[in-house]
Amino acid sequence: MAKPRVFISTDLKLTSEEKDDAQSLIHALLYQDKINIVGIAGTASKWGHQNGRVSDIDAIIDVYGKDLAKLQAHASGFKSVAELKAISHQGATAVAPSAGFSSATASSKAIVAEAKKAAAAGETLNVLTWG
Repeated sequence: MAKPRVFISTDLKLTSEEKDDAQSLIHALLYQDKINIVGIAGTASKWGHQNGRVSDIDAIIDVYGKDLAKLQAHASGFKSVAELKAISHQGATAVAPSAGFSSATASSKAIVAEAKKAAAAGETLNVLTWG
């Protein structure tokens, strides 16, 4: 059976008081032997205090890379740092207007593309959001 396809959307900001966003991303990266992470989107918080920058996501991925060899020694399916950065996309960095969106972003386009790939394969795209 194929591993579930997962696209993560986060408003992660490393300088924020909310450390749970970083912890959630780290945990997701550690479970790649169970899930297929097909995308990571950085996007603004509803409340405007976190802007979800891909640079912060990349910083978490860099730390993950330090232990990648240890993870790969125990299980397969862990993407490289370069593979994870290639599937990380920037979303809106400002709070959306009352309509809920303003314009398409790299991350919204990536989510749509991955949903279409999943549908073509007869699978589901699971979009995880936290923030």
